[in-house]
Amino acid sequence: MKIALVVPNMFLGGVSVFILRLGRHLLQHGHEVTVVLTGEPGEWWPRVREAGMQEICIPLMSSFNRLTHVRRVHEALKGFDVLILNTDDRYGPAALPELPQSIVIISIIHNDCSLAYECGCGNAQAMDAVVAVSPKVRENVVARIGDGIVSQICYGIPAPKHPPSVDRFPISANPKLIYAGRILQQQKGVFLLPQILAELNQAGVHASLDVVGDGDDLAELKQKIARAGVEDQVCYWGPLSSEEVGRKLQESHILLMPSYYEGFGLIAMEAQANGCVPVVSRLPGVTDWNLLHGRTGFLAECGNTKSFADGVLALVNDPERWQSMSEAGVSRIREEFSVEKMGDNYLSLIDRIRKQKTGKTNVPRPGAAWNPKLIGCTAPLPNYLCDKLGIL
Repeated sequence: MKIALVVPNMFLGGVSVFILRLGRHLLQHGHEVTVVLTGEPGEWWPRVREAGMQEICIPLMSSFNRLTHVRRVHEALKGFDVLILNTDDRYGPAALPELPQSIVIISIIHNDCSLAYECGCGNAQAMDAVVAVSPKVRENVVARIGDGIVSQICYGIPAPKHPPSVDRFPISANPKLIYAGRILQQQKGVFLLPQILAELNQAGVHASLDVVGDGDDLAELKQKIARAGVEDQVCYWGPLSSEEVGRKLQESHILLMPSYYEGFGLIAMEAQANGCVPVVSRLPGVTDWNLLHGRTGFLAECGNTKSFADGVLALVNDPERWQSMSEAGVSRIREEFSVEKMGDNYLSLIDRIRKQKTGKTNVPRPGAAWNPKLIGCTAPLPNYLCDKLGIL
């Protein structure tokens, strides 16, 4: 099959990691995979070719209006057997009407926010399936479009090349903490990090923190860390490859993920796979599902720095519990959340839809032409996307 993975960008983040992993799995099963990009390439765009996938980049140019851009995307999508659309892209869903009914079209909702639902469910009548990555996301998608075409497929986490050993280094009063992800306050809550460190210092625990990633709020985060007096405890690594992030996680005791919202919380799963115990925001239907509170990690009250510090202290004060939770996380991810299982679930969904399409090769696909509501989406784009895409 000729399969297109349609994305608005390949910036550092969980969706880009997902695209590379799913794409490799599809390639391994003999399919022709192309990443179709409808906006700014981003720093991870070169990794598409490195992974063996083909590339089509359709940048949003200032000389074109949005309707023209949608038509360019529409032309690029005509020749595929399967389209897999990904969250926060308004142009892929808007380009679906008038495509042949024979094409399998799947939209994946990766995040629990209004933009993701508005875009990912836009033109749902022209889609064959909408996939949610967590129970919370599935619940919200069903509330919007009903459950007729909605499925849930969680992310897959690859087994580390060098499996972590829980006795590789004991946790102590100087634990190694890590934050990995986009440096964004609105979603990721990164400005809570300096206060968490300060509260640990007050409790007599002098932790170090590795900050992995990049984003619009990095400069302000550095200022807040300096003002909190914890600058000497923090090291900035910038964006790293998935393999490098895995090594950093294996070198760390505890992951901090103080997010205000997530679709799946991929980094919490990555941490468990690598023996790093996550302390994350309690996000019902997301983080209370992808880790087991008290067994593979701790759930902290969202936005409450003391709750995060308490989670770290519980592990520092009980090294044996940290070891058992580290081991339990590695085992759970290996047994329940493999990349192979994720990829096979998508292939099974595609096969099921293709069998339902017998005799519909030339039937036009339904959907309001170009859906002006979608390309003029009422939900605002994140600032960093507006800037990079040149959208006013």
